Amino acid sequence: MKTLLLIFSILATIAISCKKSVKPQIIQFTTYTKEVDSSVIWKGRNLVYYNFFFLVKNYSTKKQDISIIDSFATNFLTSGKFSPNKEEVRLWFYKETAKTNIEAIRANPREVDRYSNEHDLVWGFTLQKNSFLRRKKFKDGEVIETNSIKIDPAPKFRIEKVE
Repeated sequence: MKTLLLIFSILATIAISCKKSVKPQIIQFTTYTKEVDSSVIWKGRNLVYYNFFFLVKNYSTKKQDISIIDSFATNFLTSGKFSPNKEEVRLWFYKETAKTNIEAIRANPREVDRYSNEHDLVWGFTLQKNSFLRRKKFKDGEVIETNSIKIDPAPKFRIEKVE
């Protein structure tokens, strides 16, 4: 009986350790504005920013999953989709939860501002006109980690609207 129990526990341990982890899926969405651009007047200049929003299904804080998001953001920002006359291009990544998911966002897009920014925003990437790429990690609506790197050569930008 003890041998049978030992064999069963060994097999269960092997089965659990062999279980493949699910990779994160990144899905682009739009918020209530239905626009990807915003502008602000600073020191007499109209600065234009482009914001892109992404939902991350199966999000985890594992290094492998974070590197997938990091790689996606870098590829997206250096893909040549943006215009050189824009000050910044910003990417925002939210983990999928019961309140932050595609169905909930479609039903009530303002919830991204009202709820998701405080609870489910996990990463922000900003490509500045001066070729700096800034990465921010968020927890409960607060920046908990940030770093910047210089991209050389700077990518050529061209904006394409996303529906």
